[in-house]
Amino acid sequence: MKRILIAGASTFGVKNLGDDAMFCNLVEGLRRNIPDCEITFLARHPDERFDEVFGVQSIKNFEFDCKQDSLGKWFRGFNPGDSTTHLKEIREAISNCDVMVIGGNSFMEISPSDFMRGVGSYSALLATWAKLFEKPYVLYGVATP
Repeated sequence: MKRILIAGASTFGVKNLGDDAMFCNLVEGLRRNIPDCEITFLARHPDERFDEVFGVQSIKNFEFDCKQDSLGKWFRGFNPGDSTTHLKEIREAISNCDVMVIGGNSFMEISPSDFMRGVGSYSALLATWAKLFEKPYVLYGVATP
């Protein structure tokens, strides 16, 4: 069985029908080509209903739950006083996967002044974790400005 970690930098799973359609296409394509795959999804808001609809298991990602909580901060778990419990769960998901899928959004937010903020930095963080764990990663649905 192939274990796939979808760690997209998109708004998958937040009731955005366009992004959810792209997620559906990704999951269906994976299952068509790798029928015995098990999919874990790093979600902004893990949701049992979403998991049931798409046949995935969601865990909390690096994002804060709302924009207000994220103002002036880096990704969740990397700020003074942040809990790191979710980082251990992410570490386990990466350690157990066979491949990580990164993408599903554009890199329009790339800015040297926004270290560890925005889509580009988020994707670079995921790619770095994949490299640290010696896991292959692929980009999916990524557009550049």
